[in-house]
Amino acid sequence: MKETRAKDPAPPRVEVMQEPLHEIGGLEIMEHVALYADEGYNAFPSMVKTQDGNYLLAFRHAPGPGGNSHLDPESATWIMSSADGQSWSEPRELHRPGGYAAQDPVLNVLEDGTVLMTVFFWRFTGEGQRPLLERTLPGGIDIHSVRGMTAYFGGSYSYLSRNHGESWEGPHLITENYAIRGRCAQLPDGTVLAPMYSRTGIVLFASRDGGLTWEPYSFAGGPLGKSKTAHEPALFRTQSGRILCFIRTNEEMYYCQSVDDGQSFSAPVPTGLPGSVPYDALQLPSGNVYLAYGQRREPYGIRALLLDGECNGISLDRERILRDDGLGSDISYVSSVILPGGDILTAYYYYTAENEQRRYIAGTVLREIS
Repeated sequence: MKETRAKDPAPPRVEVMQEPLHEIGGLEIMEHVALYADEGYNAFPSMVKTQDGNYLLAFRHAPGPGGNSHLDPESATWIMSSADGQSWSEPRELHRPGGYAAQDPVLNVLEDGTVLMTVFFWRFTGEGQRPLLERTLPGGIDIHSVRGMTAYFGGSYSYLSRNHGESWEGPHLITENYAIRGRCAQLPDGTVLAPMYSRTGIVLFASRDGGLTWEPYSFAGGPLGKSKTAHEPALFRTQSGRILCFIRTNEEMYYCQSVDDGQSFSAPVPTGLPGSVPYDALQLPSGNVYLAYGQRREPYGIRALLLDGECNGISLDRERILRDDGLGSDISYVSSVILPGGDILTAYYYYTAENEQRRYIAGTVLREIS
């Protein structure tokens, strides 16, 4: 059956007022750690704490040695586990269909304990096929030339684990027309919302059966101007039920909000925070929200904000620098969890002169202070 593509229904934009700010403490950096490194290209990590108290770390691995490319026909999703967030198992590769290269795995834990992973795939063909692909693929799909080959979008998919990451079902198709790199949000009735993107805008897809099947749900926003392509959105549902959508652009971070379970969103708001990186939000035991991201301009590094429980206070003057010793802009893609003692672990990919510029999965441990 041919998929029905989501269209912009142009819903009335809701205006969501921010609440007054109050003092909410700060963040103390404890240490920087290496979570995984080898001769390959390791990037785009995602972490969760599963309902059995253990941790999962997924990332995209491309074999090395070789070029540092975000497009590689051999790239795969690797998964590691840990009982404490400090000592990690050896990685194992998640099954992918033949001829597909994995990109941007993102982990979510659903209310029933199911671990939901989203990922999208690249496919590769001969360079001579590019003219045909340009005529036949949907307009929002990117096509790239890589090492004498043509890479084109192979769809977004979900995987499910019913045993806290021990085994996985999938992949299950979400959509052939939009990519994904951001956390999902789950509604009180169990519906899972996935934030999808292409050059045409940001669309939410919904699953009402725990990630097995998906359908278009709502339109969150289109391109923000000729120089502000909206992509790699991430969702976060506050304790009051407000859904925020954090949007990467090539200039600065925007966000929009929904007060009706993601059916409509406010107009996107610019923040002045760094662009060209995706954002990741984490609910803290205190009730506050920790929002992490990268800085892909000098000084290169990792940064974060501490917000109240409704994500009020998104502004550059509240920024905390976690580290600023990155060697260049090919870093970031943060993901965070709460460790057993209450500290925060933020994972990201990184490189420095000390590790001979190899991309590895790094982490920073930090603590919320009053």
